[in-house]
Amino acid sequence: MRVDERTLVEFLHGRHIASLATHGADGSAHVTPIWYLFEDGAFYLPTGPHTVKVRNVRARPQASVMVDSRGPGPLRSASTSGPAEVLDADRARAFNERCWARYVTAAGRADAGVGGILERYDSVCIKATPSGWIWSDMGAVFKGKLENPSLVLPLSP
Repeated sequence: MRVDERTLVEFLHGRHIASLATHGADGSAHVTPIWYLFEDGAFYLPTGPHTVKVRNVRARPQASVMVDSRGPGPLRSASTSGPAEVLDADRARAFNERCWARYVTAAGRADAGVGGILERYDSVCIKATPSGWIWSDMGAVFKGKLENPSLVLPLSP
């Protein structure tokens, strides 16, 4: 399904959870849920420097990212694949801070059990650059009926 760039970017600027897929040495996909920042046409995904996803990107600099909406509202998703790289400490810091601000309140950032852990753990980020998009809008396909609670069961909390 085609999507205009404005709709796509507006969707990606929503506060969703991305699924990041990197490639293991054996060819398997390593898929993880992750917070993200979409800025200047690229995804910035904060993470720890010793994670499997970072090791995979360093060894095989490709990644796939899928973002989908869940819950009330139109059911949409955007997915892409392309080159990826790991941004270390100083290069990652500003992107990570902007990403955290999308998901964590000021009180959460000040809390040692939230902001303190993010500061210690997420010292790098993966930059994934889309090479094309696959867009899905089930709201349009089903003409909004999938958002009707009398017709569709809720997702598990």
